[in-house]
Amino acid sequence: MSVGRSTFESDTHGAKYLKVLDAHPSARDRFFHLLNDPCNEHRLVDAEALGHPALSGIVRFLDSDPEVGPVVATELRFRQAVGVGVRLKMEERGWAKTGVKGPVLSPYFSRAERYVAA
Repeated sequence: MSVGRSTFESDTHGAKYLKVLDAHPSARDRFFHLLNDPCNEHRLVDAEALGHPALSGIVRFLDSDPEVGPVVATELRFRQAVGVGVRLKMEERGWAKTGVKGPVLSPYFSRAERYVAA
């Protein structure tokens, strides 16, 4: 399965971010592409297995992407939507939120949710 606009739409919390995602359609589509890339799915899980927030596994790709990077640099709500997207992807892969945040090495993201295998 993949996380996309319809996934956000059907998630109570995710639906709150549709406006900012739709305001930046190319960044949104690129984010979904990066999030659903099989290699990046493994990077999310590997980051958690190594004791880092899942977002740490793909944050460098988001920060440096020509479509996503400029938007995450300036839009707090889009950065929050990225966190929701990571949650949706991790839940899809059988992981659950811990309620604990950990540091992320990024100029635009400072902390992100930690997950545990459910």
